[in-house]
Amino acid sequence: MENIVDFDSALARLEPAVRGTYVYCDAEGLSADIVPFAVIAEAEGTCALIPLEQAREHDVAYSHEPLSRISLGINLSVKLQGLTGTVAQNLAAAQIPCNVISGMRHDHLFVPKHRAHDAMATLDRLSRQARGWAQS
Repeated sequence: MENIVDFDSALARLEPAVRGTYVYCDAEGLSADIVPFAVIAEAEGTCALIPLEQAREHDVAYSHEPLSRISLGINLSVKLQGLTGTVAQNLAAAQIPCNVISGMRHDHLFVPKHRAHDAMATLDRLSRQARGWAQS
């Protein structure tokens, strides 16, 4: 699949999709049965972002509220500038907190579970606007 490097084309083709519910937890001592989405080494220690159902199943203590993962379906190039910032800025304008984890192919947005619907509406609106620009 080709990586998109044009900003307007990328914005018009975000293809956001909710891909589950996750929580942050301390990575130390996690069961080998738990498959983290991400492991992050910080100065204070290592944390993991794991599926909520696995946290509950294995009685893992977690901090913060559950987060919905919204993955952008578009295959992004690391050379593309400004897309992540534009997406985050639009969510912030809608007062939706967002943590972004960029993978090799896709960006993943983590928003409070109770705001996932609002985040999807914001992203859909942003993408529709960009499609309008592309047609002009």
